[in-house]
Amino acid sequence: MIPMMFQIIPSSFVMLLFFLIFLSLNSSVSFGQELSIGDQIGANKTITIGVTIVSSGGKFELGFFTPNNGSSYYIGTWYKNISPQTVIWVANRHLPLSFSEMANAEFAITNGNLVLLNGTKQLIWSTNIDSTEHNSVVAVLGNDGNFVLRDCSNSTSRVLWQSFDHPSHTFMPGSRTDYNKNTNSTRYITSWRSSEDPSPGPYTVEINPTNGQFRAMWNRTEEYWNSGSTWDGDSFSSVPYNIPNTTVNYTYVNDDNEVYYFSPLVISRFVIDVTGEMKQFTWLDSSKQWNVFYLQPAQHCDVYAYCGAFGTCNLRSTSVCRYSGELRIFKSGLLNHF
Repeated sequence: MIPMMFQIIPSSFVMLLFFLIFLSLNSSVSFGQELSIGDQIGANKTITIGVTIVSSGGKFELGFFTPNNGSSYYIGTWYKNISPQTVIWVANRHLPLSFSEMANAEFAITNGNLVLLNGTKQLIWSTNIDSTEHNSVVAVLGNDGNFVLRDCSNSTSRVLWQSFDHPSHTFMPGSRTDYNKNTNSTRYITSWRSSEDPSPGPYTVEINPTNGQFRAMWNRTEEYWNSGSTWDGDSFSSVPYNIPNTTVNYTYVNDDNEVYYFSPLVISRFVIDVTGEMKQFTWLDSSKQWNVFYLQPAQHCDVYAYCGAFGTCNLRSTSVCRYSGELRIFKSGLLNHF
């Protein structure tokens, strides 16, 4: 029998132990203290726990994060200097990493693709594009929040993939929601499942391919809000009030090839919330907080399944949602949906 002090310790446990010691000793990569390596990753630059890239103007940051100090890890983009952390894009929404997988996890470029590998080097997420150029590919975080994979083999760098084409729950200035008539494809945003879980929730905002309306959907089957089909140059007919042009100026295009809706660059974001409500935020530098200046539907109970599958929505009640005599309350300011 092997003496206790000489018993073999599993290699996975040893790796995790060294990882914990490394985090405790090296303050530069401890939680909340990121080490920036510029605004891009390439052949010799990768992102690991505590290592990030920051856009050239310092507005956005990309790296590993845990929503609301949870236990799952994601690769995402957030505003660099805004607190609390405001995430605008998440790569691995469907498959988070656990703490035990983070010791050797990395976000890197391999064979011309962005890849997320866990601690045992298993593929978690990839851009999954055909790329013939491997050594000349870089991924740059722009000052608009767009994360762009580029082929820099010649003087005119070619865009291979960009996060604005694969949005999460946020529609950013400079990005757009659209419907491509040639490919019959739709680009849309999807709510988080909860404030701690960025996996796709039931609510989406998209373009209706039939009439070009901007609409909100539940499970992409039930429409519970639409913009109306008439665009007067500033807003849609069913929008109850105009968004001030001094703050946000939207453009709507409906031609032979596509229908799309976008806004130019301002410090603002359009979100489909976990509650199913669409919210337009602008940043108030004077008070250091986000201001909601547009919200639809205007009434909570107009959101399909706002109280979940078994709840009843009643605006006359202070609790709004009731569940067969049992009251479920707001969690972290947001409703739990079941």
